[in-house]
Amino acid sequence: MEIDTAEFKKRIITAITKNSSQKPSVFEASLPAQKYARIQENLWRFQNAFYIQERPIRSYPFDAGANIVGYLGEVDTNYLKRHSEDGYVSGDYAGMTGLEFSYEKSIDGRKRYAISHQR
Repeated sequence: MEIDTAEFKKRIITAITKNSSQKPSVFEASLPAQKYARIQENLWRFQNAFYIQERPIRSYPFDAGANIVGYLGEVDTNYLKRHSEDGYVSGDYAGMTGLEFSYEKSIDGRKRYAISHQR
């Protein structure tokens, strides 16, 4: 994962603090293809602790119009409670304002991978 032991411990503590030790948490979001391939080769060693979760990511070709387009944010526990029927899980991103918010249910995005920690 190209991180040291201190960073690994910090991420585990953050995941447990954020979602308790019983729920899956995002350990590293949006893995580049090369890192994904390297992790996928060795994931069998950590099959009871980590798994790869595919999730949609949106990207835009221009850095303009944020006040109209809006922004994405990682869903929190309140968002998950309000949108439980929509299939969101911890670590997902959703439109928080603007067009992103208005068209959240109809905007798909493209698939990327994230590695999650489970206990």
